[in-house]
Amino acid sequence: MTGYNWSMALTKRERNLSNFLFWVILLVGLLLPWCVGAWVKLFLEVQGKPTWPWGFFLHPEILLVEIFASVYWALPFTGLALLSRYGLEKQLSLLNLNPMERLLCISLSFLVGVYHATLLFKDLFWKFHPIAFLYPWFVRNGGLEMLAALVGGWVLFGAKHRYLKRDDERS
Repeated sequence: MTGYNWSMALTKRERNLSNFLFWVILLVGLLLPWCVGAWVKLFLEVQGKPTWPWGFFLHPEILLVEIFASVYWALPFTGLALLSRYGLEKQLSLLNLNPMERLLCISLSFLVGVYHATLLFKDLFWKFHPIAFLYPWFVRNGGLEMLAALVGGWVLFGAKHRYLKRDDERS
């Protein structure tokens, strides 16, 4: 007897959507700190508050540290991107969700993560202190909320299927 094939038969549209979502999540995770940092710096300059000069952030040694910090901060988004690719293209045995329900769960988790990461980066860049960037803030602010939204969506949709299935069996 051969093993059970957990691969879903996705349509071409669903495969393209899975690939698109993977890259969107990954790129937003990498670019979000840069965008929020630039927005905070411009906002503070407009208010007339002192900020570091642009040259400080674009200095080669500092830029290298910033790139590594961006990759470090993007870890929750990278995990979600990989999970979105695996979760949309493979049938997980835990809950029987169709691909669009899984897409909705992953999208909700992504939006929750972007919201919390934006707030976190705004606070970090507003009170700029270089040592603060080495702490794993993303675990508490963003990563756990993303995980809670993902698991909550899967449980909610799984419960819906379970109770609808029971109602259909009773009929």
